Amino acid sequence: MATKSVTVTYSGGDAGTVSPSSIAAAAGDKVDFSADGSKVTFTFPDDRIFGVGYVSVGDGTTESLTVQQNPPAGTFDCDVHCHKVRGPDQTPDLEIEIGG
Repeated sequence: MATKSVTVTYSGGDAGTVSPSSIAAAAGDKVDFSADGSKVTFTFPDDRIFGVGYVSVGDGTTESLTVQQNPPAGTFDCDVHCHKVRGPDQTPDLEIEIGG
């Protein structure tokens, strides 16, 4: 079981940066979601990945989720929303690849 980390940094404008922009994970892996400069919400396309449909992370904090024991396999685009963006949020999606 590995730990993966994703950080969204917001420094103004209409988008944050997602680093890294994609991760590969497997059942039992822990993923740390961090936010810097804005509260951030990550929305997952299938709640069987982490057992929840989304996670909100406060500015300057980290929330950890564990990939479920029987997640769907495939590549999933997860919506990333920086709450300080005014107007349409252009923050790129996070791509999560779950091995089969």
